[in-house]
Amino acid sequence: MCLRQAQFKFWKACKRSFWFKINIHALKHDLKCLKKEKNKQSYWIKINIHALKLDPKFETKKKQGSIEDRH
Repeated sequence: MCLRQAQFKFWKACKRSFWFKINIHALKHDLKCLKKEKNKQSYWIKINIHALKLDPKFETKKKQGSIEDRH
């Protein structure tokens, strides 16, 4: 599974356990997929930006007890 698919699934299923799964597998396993990308550097930066933007919003919604489908 590439990071694009993982990112899409994160929007569809915004759960704590899933977020941890994305972090672990995206940073370790899916880096192999990134190495095959032509613009891997810009793409990796894009992933980091989305992760930084999504994570705080998710934590805020989780604390409020309101997890929504953001897609």
